[in-house]
Amino acid sequence: MKTVIRTIEIAVIALMAIIAAVVFGEVVARGLFARSLIVADELSRYLMIWVVLLGGALLVRDNGHIRVDFIVTIVPSWARRSLLVLADVLSLVFLVALTATSFLTTLEMRTQQTITLDVPVALFYAALPVGGALMTILVTLDLVRRIAGHNPDKA
Repeated sequence: MKTVIRTIEIAVIALMAIIAAVVFGEVVARGLFARSLIVADELSRYLMIWVVLLGGALLVRDNGHIRVDFIVTIVPSWARRSLLVLADVLSLVFLVALTATSFLTTLEMRTQQTITLDVPVALFYAALPVGGALMTILVTLDLVRRIAGHNPDKA
C-alpha cells in the first residue's frame, strides 16, 4: 500500500504543477500578448477534480478529513471503539455507493468530448470512481486494523 500512496502523492504533485503552469501561462498570455490559452480554464478545472479526489484518498489515509468528533471524545473508552467501527462502516456504505454510481456515470460519459480539449469527458469523470475506490480500500484497511485492535481509538 505504501507504493500506491506514494504514487498518489506524486500524481497530486504533478497535477498541481500542471495546473500552476497552465494558469501561469494563461496569465502571461493575457498580460503580455492579449491572447488567451483556450484550453487553460477547462484543463485546470478538470485536473483539479483529480487533485481533489486523489487528495481525498490521502486525507482518508491520514485520517485528516473534517469531522465532528465531540461524541467520540465524551464516550467512555470501552464504547469508543464500537462508535469508530460504526463510523467506518457508515463511511464504507457512502464510499461504495459513490464508487458504484460514479462508475456507471463515467461509462455513460465515454462518448462525450470536452469542448476545448477534445478528449472524452470520461477521463475526468473517472476521478470519482478511482478516488472513491481508493478511499474505500483505505477505510476498509483502517476498519480491519480497528477491529483487530491495532488502532482502536484513532478517531
